[in-house]
Amino acid sequence: MNETDNLVPGDRVLLFENLPYDYEGGLPLQVFPGLTLATTPIALLEKASAEDHLVCFLLPSYNLRHKVNHCCLVSSVNLRDQNRDDLLFTYLAALRLIAPGYIAVSGGFQFAHGDNSVVNPTLYHTTTAWHPRSEYFYSATEFYSAGRLLPFIVDWLNGPLTRLKYAYVLFSQVTNGFAMSYQMSMLGLYGALEAIFAPHVGSYAKLLGKRVQSFLQDVPTDIPIGRWLASHYEKERHALSHGHWQFSPDPDHRQERNADFGRLHEIVRLCLLGLLSAEKTSLQFYGQRKKTLQSALDALLPARGTFIEGQRMWLA
Repeated sequence: MNETDNLVPGDRVLLFENLPYDYEGGLPLQVFPGLTLATTPIALLEKASAEDHLVCFLLPSYNLRHKVNHCCLVSSVNLRDQNRDDLLFTYLAALRLIAPGYIAVSGGFQFAHGDNSVVNPTLYHTTTAWHPRSEYFYSATEFYSAGRLLPFIVDWLNGPLTRLKYAYVLFSQVTNGFAMSYQMSMLGLYGALEAIFAPHVGSYAKLLGKRVQSFLQDVPTDIPIGRWLASHYEKERHALSHGHWQFSPDPDHRQERNADFGRLHEIVRLCLLGLLSAEKTSLQFYGQRKKTLQSALDALLPARGTFIEGQRMWLA
């Protein structure tokens, strides 16, 4: 099969430096209506690059190491009701919620017929924020699982429960690599937790830790995450947000920060999966305020359901 056989004029193609797939499910895979995991159209890019070296723009490492990721994502021109670039990155965040593998997005373009078949080229050059197992390969099952998760995320993005929307958006920006700073990424992850658990009285750190510990009590962890979260919140998030956190470039501290960041990333990922696994009607309290919201959060049941089942923390 020709690598462009599944492309239609107007389709948007997202290219990768790294999108790890075990290829046991073959290609193409329709992972969501209008969204396909397909073979990277290298011949098409090389033809388009004969005069303007476009392949070097969309895949910067191509001529340096001749290292090409052999799969790409294609969003169909028939997706009329959504921004297709947004949907592609929303899908990648869904995939990262299923498993935080190493994903590096290179560039994207729109397919067209004729001599000028690569139009509207865009360079993204993003790398996922946390991927402790760089050798991890996604299975076809995981790509499909991300596709099943996607409608629930889109429902949050378009729905009235703004706390859930903000929590997801902050996590997706961090996990997809749009937040380059460690400090800003950490604040983004804590912002997601605060949107979900709304600590409001006394020690925010202790209340946040207590609610997270209760919600994730069925998920295997190596330490009491509520106690760790409360301590880390006071030590780093609180200090940073008030302008007096000492950020050391020392290698030992850098390694410690990376481990802490990974644990925080995993706490947020698992909390989101738990909420995405819940019945929609059970989350309506997020539309309430003050006492009603706080009472519901205190009574929130442990995370269970389709997407959280069998999940674990990925740690360095």
